[in-house]
Amino acid sequence: MRRTLVTCLMAVAVAAGSAACSGGGAAGPSSAGSVANAPAGAPTGASGLGLPDLDPCSKLTEADVQALFSTPLGTSTTDHTGDCTWPLGDPSIGDGLNVVVNVGQGEGPLNDDMGTTGVTPISGIGDHATWDLLGGYFPHLGAVKGQDTCELSIAGGNGQLSVHTTGKGVFAAIDPTALPAFMQQFGALCNEIFAGIGP
Repeated sequence: MRRTLVTCLMAVAVAAGSAACSGGGAAGPSSAGSVANAPAGAPTGASGLGLPDLDPCSKLTEADVQALFSTPLGTSTTDHTGDCTWPLGDPSIGDGLNVVVNVGQGEGPLNDDMGTTGVTPISGIGDHATWDLLGGYFPHLGAVKGQDTCELSIAGGNGQLSVHTTGKGVFAAIDPTALPAFMQQFGALCNEIFAGIGP
């Protein structure tokens, strides 16, 4: 799944912000352990209506998400698995934020996406967290708190972000001196989600 996500994000960047991979789904981070992924025919979500048990973006404040981006956000959407996408108002600039949360499933689904090599530990986010740059460019962070996990990724290039970048165009890289503070701010979204889930 991780390789698929990298390929998809690279394709989006090459297409200069095409929305081809937005919206989570099969191209986004894995939702294999999502609370909504119950056996076929099993009731899921509110009142067994097949709705997700948790909308991760409802646990975030729009102002905190907007602070990561240099252009106005659109309206967040959550798919049937509970994976959330918070797009930009102008999708030609980038694809915004993708959020995957698994409640009570342990670290397995997150480890499948984040891996254990080539990631950088980061403190102050959940019980523990790591980050990397997908394809060498796109911020990607995974955090664990108890048996819950939070995974964040940015799709569609770094030009949409409110952080200093080096270079131009869709393959602009986040300035290495600005990257640690940005990742801390990025990961703070997971802390908001964990707080919203509760103990």
